[in-house]
Amino acid sequence: MKTTANLLVSILEQSHSAIAIYDSIDLNIAFVSQGMLDILCVDRSILGRSFCACFPHFKEEGFSSILKNVWKTGIVYQAERTPANIVHEETKTLRYFNFEYRPLLDEEGKTYAILHTASDVTEQHLAYKNVEEKQEQLMFSR
Repeated sequence: MKTTANLLVSILEQSHSAIAIYDSIDLNIAFVSQGMLDILCVDRSILGRSFCACFPHFKEEGFSSILKNVWKTGIVYQAERTPANIVHEETKTLRYFNFEYRPLLDEEGKTYAILHTASDVTEQHLAYKNVEEKQEQLMFSR
């Protein structure tokens, strides 16, 4: 029979939700759901490696420094419709995400992990931009 921890990991691994857990200030990837693997276009080989090593382009885009700040401050970071380049087989694709970096705190208020959840909102973002552009065109054509 599985332990509660193993059962939870097994359930989370099967989740369509994009979830990752970082368990050190170096942003070691301790857990990643299939949903997150799909969004990032990577496989499970990222487990046990640092976020910065696996995704150097995210460091350039500022995500690593945000994560490290969340670790140090213990303050949740949330963002909506945030652009991020996803690299797959040497090709960069601009996508938009709603995401949260939630610090997990011990009894003393110190961070022991960060829970990262995300959803790809690229299609909604592009539809919203399309509506905005059409509204502007209508305003200028009057």
